[in-house]
Amino acid sequence: MCQWLTRSPQPFGLVARILTGNKVFLHPEEKPDFALPEAYITVTGTEEVWRGDGNVPKRSEPKLLDTQPLDEDEDPHSMAAIARRLPPGTILVDWYGPDDPANPHNWSLPKKLWTTFVILYYTFAIYAGSAIVAYGFHDMSEYFSVSEIVTALTLSLFVAGYGCGPLFLAPLSEIAKIGRNPPYAITFFIFCVLQIPSALCNNFAGLAILRFLAGFMGSPPLATGGATITDMYSPRKSGYAMGMYGVAIGIAPATAPFMSGFAIMNLGWRWAFWVLLMIAGVGLLLLVFGMPEVSPKRS
Repeated sequence: MCQWLTRSPQPFGLVARILTGNKVFLHPEEKPDFALPEAYITVTGTEEVWRGDGNVPKRSEPKLLDTQPLDEDEDPHSMAAIARRLPPGTILVDWYGPDDPANPHNWSLPKKLWTTFVILYYTFAIYAGSAIVAYGFHDMSEYFSVSEIVTALTLSLFVAGYGCGPLFLAPLSEIAKIGRNPPYAITFFIFCVLQIPSALCNNFAGLAILRFLAGFMGSPPLATGGATITDMYSPRKSGYAMGMYGVAIGIAPATAPFMSGFAIMNLGWRWAFWVLLMIAGVGLLLLVFGMPEVSPKRS
């Protein structure tokens, strides 16, 4: 667990580091005994070695990088190939070689499967939030004195919300300083909180607005969930995980009415939101404490 928090920190680990001024869950590069691997120094073309004690050694004169043309079987996107095309002295920032354990592609299979499960459950909880109110349309129409067609806005506005949300929230995960986890955790927390006033709301207009906001805040995994998966798996194997991702998307709205129907029939329409809060709350705990950062820009 501690290794996950340092090599690929979960939202809990990030918050703990912020609150303590980066004094806990230190990254390997922040430890006093850290030294840049020799292979990486060779590729960057400099003799400088960064150490985690905060002291930056004096920079030496950079070596001249090899400007020979690429071999026929050489990957043009490899560090060595890129280094040959850059001016002398340019410092490249990348993984410590192809076997760097911090690279999500090099994670163990159990860790990949766990991370995949978390993102699938997260996506399932959001998609279930759309149709989970379906069994309550009749009771809601009687309570708010509106037609069942109008009551269906609680579903369609939720869908409209998670259709608009990715336009604003999904691009945040591509910012290197942010990564994938902060947008996930913050918006999912707000999504869970919004279920409380939704369950207690006594005004249909207010409920409609809350449903739109809930869909908006739950939208990030619908746009970047697939990107999270491809951050971990090679193109050849990502298709299997993407297939499971598609299954989670498909079965969530189909099974959601059955998950809340028993509660709505016995306790009333408000329990559609309490059931959703329970489902989403479990997902929030999994995300905050068990979802390692997968973005190669942030890792």
